[in-house]
Amino acid sequence: MPADASNAIHFPKRCHFAAAAALFWAIALYGSLVPFHFAPLGLGDAAEQFAQILAGGAIFRSRSDFLANVLLFVPIGFFWLATLSMDRAGRPWRFVSIAVVLASCLASSFFIEFLQTWFPGRVPSRGDIVAQSLGALVGIALWLGIGRSTVEWIRTFSRFERPADKIDWLLRAYFAGLVIYSVVPFELTLSPADLVQKFRDQKIVLVPFVSADYDLEYLLALASNVAVFIPVGMLAAVTLTSQRRPVRSFTSGLCLGTLAAVGIEVMQLLVIDRYCTTGDVLTGCAGVAIGVLAMRHWRGTIGSAGSEQPAVALSRRNVALLAAAASYCVVLVLVFCAPLDWISDSDVIRSRYQEMMRTPFAVLQQGHPLNAATQVIRKGVFFAPLGGMLALVVSSLPVPVALRRFGYAVALAATAGVALVIELLQVFLPPHVPDLSDVLLCTFGSLIGMIVTVRVFARL
Repeated sequence: MPADASNAIHFPKRCHFAAAAALFWAIALYGSLVPFHFAPLGLGDAAEQFAQILAGGAIFRSRSDFLANVLLFVPIGFFWLATLSMDRAGRPWRFVSIAVVLASCLASSFFIEFLQTWFPGRVPSRGDIVAQSLGALVGIALWLGIGRSTVEWIRTFSRFERPADKIDWLLRAYFAGLVIYSVVPFELTLSPADLVQKFRDQKIVLVPFVSADYDLEYLLALASNVAVFIPVGMLAAVTLTSQRRPVRSFTSGLCLGTLAAVGIEVMQLLVIDRYCTTGDVLTGCAGVAIGVLAMRHWRGTIGSAGSEQPAVALSRRNVALLAAAASYCVVLVLVFCAPLDWISDSDVIRSRYQEMMRTPFAVLQQGHPLNAATQVIRKGVFFAPLGGMLALVVSSLPVPVALRRFGYAVALAATAGVALVIELLQVFLPPHVPDLSDVLLCTFGSLIGMIVTVRVFARL
């Protein structure tokens, strides 16, 4: 066993959960104050104004706003309690940890809402404090219910030695994330009246592709939905199989993956703000079919070549990966810039460029939380493969570890450059909103893709 294997098995540690808790707390603070329009106000006046707000009722501006505040503090409560109680036994310590987390989350909520009195445009609310406290309680309950088993499930990833086992683990994690995302923001309903109203609002579409314009933007949206379900098909091909037959037949894999696609769409039927269309089921099935074929091909050819590739073959592989990365960059430009409705008015271009330099993530807090989450995930997921391809190239270079890490940094900077070029192009394309926040999100997605690729395939 390598020298660092024993340490890898213990990932994640308390320090990792502490970092995650601090990150989500920073996100909550940043999102509550953006776009940072500060207005001077005396401490006494601010305290008096805040006291008047607390004296009022717990006003919830909307159901989506309430749920957004709940979800904001769920990871904070979960990760803080994990930091204090993970790998520690004893019921007294557990009770102390819960009390500390509750008190700190409540104090954080009061602190964040109080700070909003200095930022016009942000509305401090007693209802937000109630919702955030409820979110912290949900996070605590989640840790008590599934926290330890989740940690053990994550640690199994570090114990795997074969890339195939790690890929299967990642596919299961991806599917779990897809299911959770499909029911966010958890505004579920079983009321026939709500479902009828949802149908009238055209959020339930029974005839596939009936309102399609079949322009480039629509075709790219269809391709995106197909891509989302490719990992589902890959998982369907290998889940619950035996060692004697590790990969399902195409027909059985397609049936299982189709069942998953239909199940996800049925769940979205019960979520008020989600669209439920037969078109998504069909494109999902197409993605499942591609995923099943890809997994059958990959598992059928893996191990047929020698464990050590000749230098010439490795060089050809890197050239192919770089060509694929360059081609994928063209795909990214089309995905994020379509439709290509160019403008030439210099005043409008100048104004749009200045808007691009706005406070990062200010645009996200203006719309619906679900749309903001969708945009964040979409940009990260689309850039993750680019980071993965470049990481494969860098990991195979016959250079010292220090230079290889420098190569990873260069590759990450290159993905950031691609994202920046896309945002600059969007300045000339009115249907799009150029924003430097997208560069950060895309770069983060590339970083995740690089980390996952290195952990699964590369040997540092």
